[in-house]
Amino acid sequence: MDDDVSKLPRDARGPFRELLEKPARDLPMLRRQVEAYREYVHEHYRENEFIDIVLVDALADASLALLDKMIAGGDAANPREKLLAQAAVRYFVETEDGDHDLATPIGFEDDAQVMRMVLEALAMDVSF
Repeated sequence: MDDDVSKLPRDARGPFRELLEKPARDLPMLRRQVEAYREYVHEHYRENEFIDIVLVDALADASLALLDKMIAGGDAANPREKLLAQAAVRYFVETEDGDHDLATPIGFEDDAQVMRMVLEALAMDVSF
């Protein structure tokens, strides 16, 4: 995975590695956080048409799919996979990550790169 992290944009590497070090969170709570963040970004989109709202929705959907997979796995879910999934989802819901999500039209590109890397590592469909 470290090789994959080194392929991320330079500004995304540190924050993602930090998230990999954080303790696991309650998955249903993290799921609610994804929904709340989607809503938050949609509210900002009304005032900032340059936000890539299609990408935001794809990232939210991918986050929810990752969390659902981990929830369905229960205690049998691979701990490393669970950690990767949580780090990717937490990266998405952090506004000020490698590239501030709402500050530029490409603010969610680093989030997309993180999510793609994790989905590929977990052999899940990358549909965005």
